[in-house]
Amino acid sequence: MRALGVYLGVFPIYAGFVSGGERHFIEFLKRAKIFEFDVITTRIGTEVLKANSVKAKTYIISVPFEKVLCKSIGIGLSILYFLRIIKAILLVCSLSREYNIICSSTHFIYDVLIANLASMKSKAAKTIVYLHHLGPPPLMRARYHPIIPSFLLWTSQSLSLSLIKRNGHSIVTYPFVKKILLEMRFHDERIKVMYSGVEVQTIQSKKAMYTEESGNGYDACFLGRLAPLKGIFDLIDIWIHVCQRIPNARLVIMGWGQEKFVSRLKEIIKSTSLTNKIILLGPVNEEEKYPLLKSCKIFVHPSYEEGWGTTVCEAIVCGLPVVGYNIPAYEFFDGAIIKVPMGNIESFSKKTIELLMNDDLRAEMSKKAINIAQRFSWNNVIKRELNIMKVLVKNGTGDKTVENCFAEEK
Repeated sequence: MRALGVYLGVFPIYAGFVSGGERHFIEFLKRAKIFEFDVITTRIGTEVLKANSVKAKTYIISVPFEKVLCKSIGIGLSILYFLRIIKAILLVCSLSREYNIICSSTHFIYDVLIANLASMKSKAAKTIVYLHHLGPPPLMRARYHPIIPSFLLWTSQSLSLSLIKRNGHSIVTYPFVKKILLEMRFHDERIKVMYSGVEVQTIQSKKAMYTEESGNGYDACFLGRLAPLKGIFDLIDIWIHVCQRIPNARLVIMGWGQEKFVSRLKEIIKSTSLTNKIILLGPVNEEEKYPLLKSCKIFVHPSYEEGWGTTVCEAIVCGLPVVGYNIPAYEFFDGAIIKVPMGNIESFSKKTIELLMNDDLRAEMSKKAINIAQRFSWNNVIKRELNIMKVLVKNGTGDKTVENCFAEEK
């Protein structure tokens, strides 16, 4: 069976950076062996797929000066995606293949519009849209995200959701997002519930890089994109409070960020005399990430928005108790995470200190964390999604060949 994936949201700014939504799509492609997949993507997207051992035919959408355009998060990115859309439309118009499934890797307009056009050409195809996160209205995120990019995101999201609803595409999303979509009058039967995952066995096989006895371990860690939306500047204020109670507490921060945010972060750390207590490691590769996580006592993640919380899930698989803001994405991790009111630095600091000073509580939460993590292996997650697609294709075609193919996949 043939399938077409649309994967145009790749940022050519840091080759090792893959968002949670991208990771999900990559893991799906790796395991959806029943399909002969073609993917419309960028040059960087092709490199990402190859680096992750994804075997798929790629149609490359190339735009001049991509890295320059990406430096301007508002207008520059808008121009970049506009050019990608135009080139992708021309590409789709030239395609002659028929497809059984068309997958939009995100719900954003640059992916949805192309998937919609492809579905008009392959009239028998079932179109599925992955929806990992709904951005809130611009004024709601003004505290932690620039207003112009927020407005552009909101406008793009509104257009794509309207297109999805009008054309009756199926949406694969998380349970808490489904509730929002139902309030927006999306049809219940069009919304399929998914979960996300991590490489549970790989993570659990890794050993800690440092031990507490060696004196090189860390009290807490943060892993994620270094941006205000992820609460990275809240984290500095939180750690000031923690060090007032636990003077030698050490926090390690891992992740990639735009230069302006990283520079500001370094300046704040220096001005608060926390240079020896907050360690910025920058981006870390897969081999380093999990041993470093396992060298920490807890995971702190004051993010304001998450679709799933991939890094939180990775920390939980490592057995780390988590402290985070009370956002819907964390509903899956109850027992392994302490949730505090959004933006409440004092409460976040208090709970972090309590967790660091209470060995028994950490041990109890760590045990719960490891048990929770077993549910989110990629094999289990993708098997569920393949079953969803089985029903969609089978109901759409009534083709015994299709049914037999899925039977063989089991």
